[in-house]
Amino acid sequence: MSRKLVGVAFGAFLLVGVCIAQPTNGLQSQSGGVTLSISVTNSSYAVGSDMAVFAVVRNKSTNDLHLGSCIVSLTGDSGKAYQLTQPELGNRANLGGDIVNLVTPGQVHKWQIRVGLSHYLGAFGMEWINKNIEPGAYMLKAVQYYDGDKLRVQSNVLNVRIEK
Repeated sequence: MSRKLVGVAFGAFLLVGVCIAQPTNGLQSQSGGVTLSISVTNSSYAVGSDMAVFAVVRNKSTNDLHLGSCIVSLTGDSGKAYQLTQPELGNRANLGGDIVNLVTPGQVHKWQIRVGLSHYLGAFGMEWINKNIEPGAYMLKAVQYYDGDKLRVQSNVLNVRIEK
């Protein structure tokens, strides 16, 4: 009797462990060895202006990274979010010889992302809405996808203001 009880308890433990370990959206948030940091030159921007976001990916892992989409977004105090960059179509990680987006172990990759505050992406991230982002306080962040957009790392969060 006690063997059956132990077997049932172990089976339930395994089942719960497997369910907890499964990602809910098919993506993993990876921070071990990969970091993304962003910065901007100002903390205040005029309505309808452009913003330069400087991004740095550091690969401290032992694996090559193939960078994919980098999504930049603003979230207001009210919770309303604006996506400022469009996801890339296709999977560039599978393209042979793609060394532009290859970050080898120990390498640092830096680039500038120009975003406009006069438009943002709609609900499905594919259609531009040509409307100014309202004045207010916002949190700016970026998410860098890599390795076939299966993995991601989130940046630090910056506080910015959009003013009239």
